[in-house]
Amino acid sequence: MGFGFHAIQCTKHPHPDGYSLSEVAAMVDTQVGNQSVYDPLMDNHLSFWKWDLQSFVSGLDSSAPTFKYKFTSPDDNVTYYSVLTRVCEWTWVEVFSSDIGTLSASDFTTTDIPRQVFKDWNTPGSEYFNKSQMYPITLSRAVTDMAAMKTFYETVMGGVVLRDQAYDDGSHWVTIKFTDALAHMQFVKRPERANSSFTVQNFIDVHNKAHDEAILSPLCGFDQYIDDHWAYDTSKTLDDFRTKFISYGYKYKEFKSGQIYVIDPSGWGLQLDGRLNNIDANAPDYIANCEMNNSCDSQGYCTSSEQAKLNLLSKGQLTSFLQ
Repeated sequence: MGFGFHAIQCTKHPHPDGYSLSEVAAMVDTQVGNQSVYDPLMDNHLSFWKWDLQSFVSGLDSSAPTFKYKFTSPDDNVTYYSVLTRVCEWTWVEVFSSDIGTLSASDFTTTDIPRQVFKDWNTPGSEYFNKSQMYPITLSRAVTDMAAMKTFYETVMGGVVLRDQAYDDGSHWVTIKFTDALAHMQFVKRPERANSSFTVQNFIDVHNKAHDEAILSPLCGFDQYIDDHWAYDTSKTLDDFRTKFISYGYKYKEFKSGQIYVIDPSGWGLQLDGRLNNIDANAPDYIANCEMNNSCDSQGYCTSSEQAKLNLLSKGQLTSFLQ
């Protein structure tokens, strides 16, 4: 099973008034500040394994803020180290290793919370012993409704829960693995910092509001934030997934290529790549750089009134919604 992770600045797709990609990035900047304190938004990250953590750290800009952790995994009783750093807008990466080379272990903060589950994970095989490379192991998402996330990823998508644990700091961590996947999905719910200007719930609301306004049917509408997604390449037929999306009321978008994009409860997009047997004859193509004021195919098969609404939304002319 393959997977992908997209953090795309597709500015020509529609967005809610006052909440374009660049405007939301500025809100995240204000919230995390100089990154001297861990913020719940940082739970939105992609985790990698690297055989040699020292080479990763040495490649970072010396001024780049980092969070360094060490913990003993209950899965194998091995001590692991990690470095979390921001790469762009609201995307962070966390790199794990059991080898820190000449780095000082005292520079890493000991935590009782295992920041990675090391069972049934994407362990690089012997053919991948290249210390210059990194290997994706987990996609992490900051969430506020853990029950809704578990329903989507466990009940609807068929994932298996590897961890479901609340910790003393008030955080709740859930790790899920798909049966035909190697990388994990991780969801973290934690208390917000005092006097937060842009919370995890705000971030989720931005995404879901954009989807609510722009995805008008499975064939019409595609907003800026749906391209903030991960991809799941599966051997399963997508028709069964689509039936469940309809049954549970999840928004989704169908494409002529046989791909389906669906929105999870946190507003995250999921691109499903597999075999879709029954594709609607009016399913659109996908074009990332389409303009809203032309016959943009990727916005889909829309009525004239739907197209008029999308034209306004693309210009940020719909009402602001966050308080």
